[in-house]
Amino acid sequence: MNLHAWLNALHIIAGMLWVFGLLLMAFAYTVAARNLQGHGALLEGVRRWSRQVTTPSMIVLWVAGVVMLVMYGQFPHAWLVLKIVVVVALSALHGLLTGALRRLNSGERSRFTWLSQTPALLIVAVIVIIVLAIVRPF
Repeated sequence: MNLHAWLNALHIIAGMLWVFGLLLMAFAYTVAARNLQGHGALLEGVRRWSRQVTTPSMIVLWVAGVVMLVMYGQFPHAWLVLKIVVVVALSALHGLLTGALRRLNSGERSRFTWLSQTPALLIVAVIVIIVLAIVRPF
């Protein structure tokens, strides 16, 4: 059994689930931020999905990534450092979206109006991560 291959598969699966959850959160935020009325069920469903799937996926992604880093040592390659920076930024974005959805669900307006642009930011971040992980340009 090749542990690295299994960790890599787990890392990729967790990353896919996490990004899909982030996209769901971003689209729900975009829809609900335009009009706070009538989106309570949507927001509550997305928040529940985030607690049960999106956040655990992020944790699994980080754990699998750190384990691979410690076991197989790709540090300090520049491509990996940049990938980690992008993943840290996505983790922060996850936290911002979680808080914004919680505020919208309680009837408050979000302080971060730029969060409606997050679907596009997520797509760009995923493209950067995939290119860095596969091409390893530097």
